[in-house]
Amino acid sequence: MIMMLGMSVFANVVQLESSDISRIRPRFLISIATRRLEYAFDGEVYEGYVALPEGAAADGTKRPAALVVHGRNGEGETEQFRARQLAGLGFVAFAVDLFGKGRRGAAVPPGLIAQGYADMEALHRKMEAQMEVLAAELSIVDTDNFVVAGYCYGGQIALEYARGAFQGLRAAVSFHGTFMSANSTAWVEPKRAAVQVHHADDDFQDWDFSGGGGGGWGRLLCAATVGPGRVIAF
Repeated sequence: MIMMLGMSVFANVVQLESSDISRIRPRFLISIATRRLEYAFDGEVYEGYVALPEGAAADGTKRPAALVVHGRNGEGETEQFRARQLAGLGFVAFAVDLFGKGRRGAAVPPGLIAQGYADMEALHRKMEAQMEVLAAELSIVDTDNFVVAGYCYGGQIALEYARGAFQGLRAAVSFHGTFMSANSTAWVEPKRAAVQVHHADDDFQDWDFSGGGGGGWGRLLCAATVGPGRVIAF
């Protein structure tokens, strides 16, 4: 994946030991706690992955959330790795599940993505539920201060978050995301979040928090919610 193989990650926070993604081991300055999170929505069971700084749940301090949206193969190691990276910067990170528990890789039913796009209002309700689930699980989650990023299918979902102007959304970053027009004006609101679209010749930045152009999703996400000076570069 372009996003994974072309990166230099987390200056002063994470160091790559190898260009082979299977051997990447993040080095954090803080300890990270992780857990699987099973939840229900609209009669179906879903299972995501939560990463946060060790001890954050006990100290009671509100923290910004980061949603990491999976690609067409469902939530997995790539999204979990990204969640741990973001937790290393102080986020409560949630690798969400939009397909359903056990629907990963070859087990993802054909046509599932198209089915979701066919009912955008239902899809947006599911997207909204991700923050609700996370906040219900962890009271430290600041629901008025969250960001979202994803690759491919996840990149399209990130753009849908921006298009829907979800309450509390501060930034949305899409990598190689699908571009599609809205089929329901009910879900097109004046955009309030910062948006970056990384798509080769179609790269787009609406608000550049980096001060120098570019810098990738981590730079934007941290500037939007944590503060300047903490950088992820891809």
